[in-house]
Amino acid sequence: MLNNEQLETVFATVVFVVITFQCLIIIYSKKKGLNVEDNKFQLKLGLGATAIILLVFWFGEDITLMTKLEITFVGFAVGLGSFFAVDKLGRKARKTFNIETDWDKKRQEEKKKENESGKGGV
Repeated sequence: MLNNEQLETVFATVVFVVITFQCLIIIYSKKKGLNVEDNKFQLKLGLGATAIILLVFWFGEDITLMTKLEITFVGFAVGLGSFFAVDKLGRKARKTFNIETDWDKKRQEEKKKENESGKGGV
């Protein structure tokens, strides 16, 4: 178990290592031809990193079990919330500055097909 000072040091080190590995995973995935802009890919990567980072708090000796659980649940909630907030901001910014990605074009084509077939809207 770790005291508070050791916990801070381990936490900072783990965050640095996880961010470094995330960058390497993204670079490797791009070279392998995976779509790193896909929401599923980003969500898996983000939740995996969050789990690893939050795992550090379970080694703190001065932290109660209830506090550890709260840190874990709040950490995942904040991670998911920020993921969707950044995604929504990105879409809004792309729309504002007229920047279209392949995903945006594909989504627009799907909406057109739905509207033409009579399934979409009133």
